[in-house]
Amino acid sequence: PTTMADSIEEWFRSLPPVTRAYLVAALGMTLATTFGVVSPFALYLDLNLVWKKFEIWRLLTCFVYLGSFGFSFVIQLMILVRYSSRYEMNPFRSSGTSETADYVFMLIIGALVLITMSLFFAIPFPGPSLVFMILYCWSRREPDAPVSLFGFKMKAIHLPWAFMALHVLL
Repeated sequence: PTTMADSIEEWFRSLPPVTRAYLVAALGMTLATTFGVVSPFALYLDLNLVWKKFEIWRLLTCFVYLGSFGFSFVIQLMILVRYSSRYEMNPFRSSGTSETADYVFMLIIGALVLITMSLFFAIPFPGPSLVFMILYCWSRREPDAPVSLFGFKMKAIHLPWAFMALHVLL
């Protein structure tokens, strides 16, 4: 007989490696801030502190902190697990390359673009933007895939717009 713990473990092990690592890092960082182990002020992206005080961890922690526990956090994790895993398994239409390496390369380029944007705009925690980028890239990769958001059926190409509308309403 399959128990609930077995099915959760099987589900977790079925996630692609980068998605699994991002999920664990995001949950761990949120738990650490919730229980007061780490302050969010030690995680946000501040390039002055990176260059002048050599706080290089900020270049990574700002992407894994998706906010405190709440509905928005759950939505971010849902997007991350569902669409990051789908995109990581088949990121490009080419063959013969490593899907995980291609996916990591895309995440690095996206993170560098977001860090560059933070020079001009105040983006202390670009993690949700990176998760949204993953959703957008997947929706462009599979534009005609049928998806459902809270019972509303649509094509994948419209999903980023639906999530943006949901974000504005909340």
